[in-house]
Amino acid sequence: MVIMDRNNLDYSLAWALVTPVVSVFLLGFLYGALYSGLYLAFVAWFAGRNLGVWQPAPWDIDSFSNLCVIYILLFILSCYYEFSRRSAHKLLQESNEKLRIQAVTDALTGLYNRRYMEDLLLNSDQDLFIAMADVDDFKKVNDELGHVVGDDVLVGISNVMRSTLGSNGAIGRWGGEEFIIVSYGESEENFTDQLSRMLDNISSHSFGVNRPITISLGAVRHSAKEHRAALRSVDEALYSAKTSGKNCYKLVTSLSD
Repeated sequence: MVIMDRNNLDYSLAWALVTPVVSVFLLGFLYGALYSGLYLAFVAWFAGRNLGVWQPAPWDIDSFSNLCVIYILLFILSCYYEFSRRSAHKLLQESNEKLRIQAVTDALTGLYNRRYMEDLLLNSDQDLFIAMADVDDFKKVNDELGHVVGDDVLVGISNVMRSTLGSNGAIGRWGGEEFIIVSYGESEENFTDQLSRMLDNISSHSFGVNRPITISLGAVRHSAKEHRAALRSVDEALYSAKTSGKNCYKLVTSLSD
């Protein structure tokens, strides 16, 4: 409309530059490109009809103002588009990171989930120590105090185990009230000392319930080549700890067949 009203005076033809940017920005690439193509055809037809009529446009204050306004408008649109693109990209990254964390994390305790721990053990290229932990008499906690309190106890135990282990390994929730502990590059003596401190820290921790909270631990050395045998052995060690009075650990030195 500006071009039709003022012809080519004051460089009004330059307003044709705004339409492709605005149309793509508002309509998206496909429809914006289609609209821009139709608009270009119209401008070319309209300008072609007036080639012999329009006179050279003088460079005056109106011409300068036209070009400045067009430049500022295109600059603002470009900045807004780039800001929107960056914001959308950041939101997408944050969403992907949340999904990645949810895929490997237990929703209740915040520990790694079983799938992550299985992958860790199967893909490890070094020998590790692993321990399976089970909360002693946890069914009584749920039956007597309720499942909400039981969940709080599991979260508390998770925090204590995580702080005791530190950065020397990984802890995951294996299922229910069972947890698996993976220790990196530790000697057997250091590992058993770590298990003892974990037992003491949990048994002395206040979970806000009127009953003692303890765990039993079965432990074994693990290698990816003997993964299934290690899991069988650690289950046997945990059973042995349970039948030996609980609140203790049992370390198996050889894997069961």
